[in-house]
Amino acid sequence: MAIPSGSGTEVLSMKGGHAINNASWSIGTVASGATHNIGVNHILTILSITICNLSATATNYDILINDGSNDIRILSNSGNARKLGGYETFVWNDRLIIPSGCKLEMHNEANEFDWSVSYIDQNWID
Repeated sequence: MAIPSGSGTEVLSMKGGHAINNASWSIGTVASGATHNIGVNHILTILSITICNLSATATNYDILINDGSNDIRILSNSGNARKLGGYETFVWNDRLIIPSGCKLEMHNEANEFDWSVSYIDQNWID
């Protein structure tokens, strides 16, 4: 992980995914298919995650951090009754730190979801 040296950038950003259907969506460095790749000296501070179910049917969803080998579950609704209801929105407001080499992943099954993640991208120059 990068150690601040007194120079670099700190940028407030937002990434979103529209109508994600039975798929995964991610930001970070592990997956080559990640929608936002961060460099070696980057740290992401997740400020909030907003999930909106675009369907009338309740659906399972998961939020996790992948460290390249393991999925660390932050919120898991798969296989239980706490599904996101039809046309409902859920907001995660707890802060998460995503260090270099990790990625934040969001999964939903069956229905179309919109995902929005607001975060601070810290790029520390060595």
